[in-house]
Amino acid sequence: MKHRTHRAGGLAIAALAGILALTACSGSTAEAPGDFGSGAASGDKPSIAVFYAEGNAYLTAGNESAKAAADELGVDITLFNSGFDPQQQLNQIETAVTQGGYDAFVIGVLDGNLLCDYVRENLIEQDIPVVTFQGTLCGHDTERGEAQLEEGVFAHVTGQNLEIYETWMEEIAAQSPAGGKVAVLSGPPIQGNTVNLNEALKTLPDSFEVVANQTTDYTTPDAFSKAQTMLQANPDIDLFISNYSGVTQGVVEAVKAADSAAKIFDFGGDEWALGAVASGEITATVMLFPATETATAIRLAVDALGGEPSPGVVDLTRSDAVPGTVFVTKENASEFTPEY
Repeated sequence: MKHRTHRAGGLAIAALAGILALTACSGSTAEAPGDFGSGAASGDKPSIAVFYAEGNAYLTAGNESAKAAADELGVDITLFNSGFDPQQQLNQIETAVTQGGYDAFVIGVLDGNLLCDYVRENLIEQDIPVVTFQGTLCGHDTERGEAQLEEGVFAHVTGQNLEIYETWMEEIAAQSPAGGKVAVLSGPPIQGNTVNLNEALKTLPDSFEVVANQTTDYTTPDAFSKAQTMLQANPDIDLFISNYSGVTQGVVEAVKAADSAAKIFDFGGDEWALGAVASGEITATVMLFPATETATAIRLAVDALGGEPSPGVVDLTRSDAVPGTVFVTKENASEFTPEY
């Protein structure tokens, strides 16, 4: 295994437990992809624009955690839902800048290259604090360590960087020493986690052959349909690599329907996935932390407004939220608590 160095800055991630236990909401939400929010809140509270999405359990957990964190920290947030549309996300950021009144921007980046110039010129160069999470700005997705952080961005929160995907490939290879034919399902093609997965696939040993690689809309029905097609074209697939637990549920059903013996490796670690690992329905999963991710991003934006030093890249895979590893097998599944 590679030994990696991760940085969590000065952030006490364990302190987020109190935030995540809250259910109160603060600010407003732009729920439809075409909405731009209701503008910055009035009053003396700092106002933060948060650009994320709605539509699945992961995102719901993240959004609820962002609201709870805002309430605990005494700030107002407006959530902008892009619906996985990078152009829509850019439009929403432009509109929020034009409206004015936002003290900081927290961006769950969909397409960092598309956002790059606008965010640089209209936020970073104007000294408006920016915190990114999930994807990076300006093509840093496949960079390592602090190189993931675009110059001028206060902090980047990650749990899906290239290093964790490369280590995932090592775990998969260790659990499948004979290699074999591989089928891959991921999310939308432009997202940072999809980019990192595809880059990491290149590190699989030569004994593995990727015979199918499809993107999905993260839904179980889409994944089921595409996994079925993969199995029809390649009935001797030895293992599936799935980049989200909702996608993996569709893979499981397709494998059952085809009476396939393929191993299934999941990246997501939701409640279903942990149960599926424990029961042997899937081989392994990797933990994700949507609630901690967004709460951390909100807290960092507040830190930026308070003049705190930048922690740089905050890697949740090395936080107190995990028992020494994010890789879940049947042997250690009971040690983990899902966040969604």
